[in-house]
Amino acid sequence: MGIDNFIQTDASINLGNSGGHLSTRPAEVVGIQHRHLLTKRCWLIGFAIPIEMAKTVLAQLEAQGT
Repeated sequence: MGIDNFIQTDASINLGNSGGHLSTRPAEVVGIQHRHLLTKRCWLIGFAIPIEMAKTVLAQLEAQGT
């Protein structure tokens, strides 16, 4: 999967701790933190799955189990 449809974020995503929500200031969930690009020395950039994509996948899982 490429990163074309992901939200770029500078929110902290700690190793082994992805999956938290990404929200706006009035607490509207807009994504789920997913992955980050890194070098040997530091994290470069984080990405979140857009919430609409997550809702689509959830509906598919509920309907089909995969």
